[in-house]
Amino acid sequence: MHTFRTTAFILSSILVVSTQTARAEDPFFTSESGYPPAANTQGSTVTRAQVKAELAKARAAGLIGNSESDYPPAVNTQGSTVTRAQVKAELAKARAAGLITTSESDV
Repeated sequence: MHTFRTTAFILSSILVVSTQTARAEDPFFTSESGYPPAANTQGSTVTRAQVKAELAKARAAGLIGNSESDYPPAVNTQGSTVTRAQVKAELAKARAAGLITTSESDV
């Protein structure tokens, strides 16, 4: 029984030491949690005021929503300027010119 305890202790000690050695060699290991450091360690080149101004501009342009209900952003918020008949005529013209395939055998 004493031999089993000794063997278990030695094996667990080896495991702990090898884990600590691996952590010490890891370039991304910076703290106890092992979380990698921030990608930009040099600091920002823009001020907080500039970032806020850019955000306001993007929101005004409709590029960023103001709430969760805006997600996902609408792709096309304007209605079509072409009638259904015009679209059908354009499709018929493209088919007649051989620009539209209708099945895999047309490829």
